[in-house]
Amino acid sequence: MFPAAVLYLLFPAVIFLLGFSHWPTVVSGACGATLSIALLARNSGDESAFYGRDWLTILAISLLAVFLSGIAPPLGQNSDWQKHYALFNLLVDQPWPPKVQLDDGTYSLRYPLAWYVVPALVGKAIGKWSVSYASFVWTAAGLFVALRIAFRDAKSWKEQSSACAIFLLFSGADIVGYAITQYRFGPIFHIEWWAGFAESPANVTSLLWTPQHAIPAWIGAALFLRYPKRSVRNGMTIAAAIAAWSPFVLIGMAPVVIIALTKTGIKQALTIQNVGAAILLFIPIFWLLSQGATSLPMAAGWIDRYFTVPIFFLFLLLEFWILGACIVRANRSVAVPVVTCLVFLTALSLTRVGFYNDLMMRGGIPALSVLAVHSAETILGKSWRWTWPLAAFLIVGAVNPIGEIVRGFIEPRIKSNDTITIQQAAFNNPELFPQYLVKAN
Repeated sequence: MFPAAVLYLLFPAVIFLLGFSHWPTVVSGACGATLSIALLARNSGDESAFYGRDWLTILAISLLAVFLSGIAPPLGQNSDWQKHYALFNLLVDQPWPPKVQLDDGTYSLRYPLAWYVVPALVGKAIGKWSVSYASFVWTAAGLFVALRIAFRDAKSWKEQSSACAIFLLFSGADIVGYAITQYRFGPIFHIEWWAGFAESPANVTSLLWTPQHAIPAWIGAALFLRYPKRSVRNGMTIAAAIAAWSPFVLIGMAPVVIIALTKTGIKQALTIQNVGAAILLFIPIFWLLSQGATSLPMAAGWIDRYFTVPIFFLFLLLEFWILGACIVRANRSVAVPVVTCLVFLTALSLTRVGFYNDLMMRGGIPALSVLAVHSAETILGKSWRWTWPLAAFLIVGAVNPIGEIVRGFIEPRIKSNDTITIQQAAFNNPELFPQYLVKAN
């Protein structure tokens, strides 16, 4: 499963690089991809992949979860799909890189587009009507890869089903925070902004709103968690690929990489594939994404108008501290990775990067996925005497993701999605345009 997972991340990243770069960068990307794939195939690895006969269980769960997210008809969609459709429309309707005409001139699309390019190519080939369905298949495939690696050691289809359900419904106790503050930002049942200054998303929320961040985060975290040696030896290939999906997620991979390095040692990272991928893939992708970029809004978290010391510590407790304590109480063997993730998430909570504190929301997904995987392992593998506090906490937390799913049954789908523009997606707010556009040469 390791080569398939890396190729899933790498394939659209290379398409993005080739489609949006000048020819020297194209040559570099092609060479880097060839080298990475060749060395990936050559390395048989020391961790065995999971090829059980129960893979259909995880496939069925992946298809159901993505269906409930509303990517394909008929269920409703949240407001982030305005942006998704705007980007798909640009990619399908125009040559790459697409151009956008604004009042002050012509702009080029500059955004991490790895999740978008495969469905967009399908749309170019057979029509824009197919984009939603191609996105459904593409996202379900990524979720399948992530869950299969994360729970490769499950002993039966029942254990697989339970582990996947715990992972997907994993959430902090947002309902408790919301009951205290009575603050909500966004549509009905979207209560994760109860603290006002930050959001720590449930896994279902990430899938429903931002699959372009969730899928690479879950696959990347699963790779370093289950295949630490192979992942460290191919770390720059994975990093370059994830950068083209989501730079925020790439930053958020830090604690997961640290956890892997504690198992393998730093020497395992000194490989020809890492050097080659850094020069031929990571640097060109970083250069492409940074061209003409303006700095994102950055500030200390406590400057936010909603930040107070009591709410900050309540946020930490309800979102991950109590959860982490429950995991470690029942399963001391995972204390190091759990504490590492808690420290990282706490540090993120003290920052504010992006227009909507995006680094906290998206950069925290890999660490949260590690906590979700260890929660599932602990509940299914340890005595109920020790795991009941963890199970009780997750049951309370599940109110939030269940609400997110229910909203899809009561709210309509986005209409006329094939005509949505990037201006509409950014609510005609010029301050948001630099997230997507750069002045054309």
